[in-house]
Amino acid sequence: MTGKELSITFVGHSTVLLQSREVAIVTDPNYETSFGPFVPRLEAPGMGIEDLPRLTLVLISHDHFDHLSRSTLRALPGGYRLLIPKGTGHLFRGLNHRTQHELDHGKTYQDWQVKVTALPALHVSKRLLLGRSRPANNYLIELHGKTIFFAGDTGYGPQFREIGAAWDIDAALLPVGLATPDFLFGKTHLNPERALRAFRDLQARIMIPIHYGTFRTVLEKPDYPLQELRRQIARYDMGEKVKILRPGESIHL
Repeated sequence: MTGKELSITFVGHSTVLLQSREVAIVTDPNYETSFGPFVPRLEAPGMGIEDLPRLTLVLISHDHFDHLSRSTLRALPGGYRLLIPKGTGHLFRGLNHRTQHELDHGKTYQDWQVKVTALPALHVSKRLLLGRSRPANNYLIELHGKTIFFAGDTGYGPQFREIGAAWDIDAALLPVGLATPDFLFGKTHLNPERALRAFRDLQARIMIPIHYGTFRTVLEKPDYPLQELRRQIARYDMGEKVKILRPGESIHL
């Protein structure tokens, strides 16, 4: 890998590794075998936790259990910096990170290598069913002249068009699963059709679908999101732009 080359590796669910020779960033790391007693993991992570490089940054989009895994954060090699939504700092006590930075919407973390901007997600985020609602973030990552958009959970809205007008995005990491039935999740999650609309609004060069097929729920068959995504890709004629990665597969920018 050259100094400026950037690889994107889909690990599983919303866990994605962005890596150059100097920087390694992971999103919503989750290596658990289930979340909750009734949601088992179906597909193993595409990269062992022991195979991860030394991490520069860890990005957490929101506090739901499939996105914020405390046991995974505790198991990661220590010394990483943690970027989290505003108001969630108490959830990260006693972990392996060196520093943590709570980012409100529109706020930026920057060092000499990478710039990360927190953007609003249309999502209701509660750690527990009757708990307090907290903000959820999407993130815009600028690294080595490349710009990556990452969404954990979010509904569809005008924010995607606004983001696409403000940034020149190389790759969009967009969720496509755990979004049915629509009457429950339509306003707070992207299904395959809404994800493609968001991708089109973002005007990104490529889309990498995430957040599908990893965990079994009673509300959605594991293979449904990819089947529906392929149908919608054909409908919108986006076959060259949507890069479906299996866990462990990478693409280079």
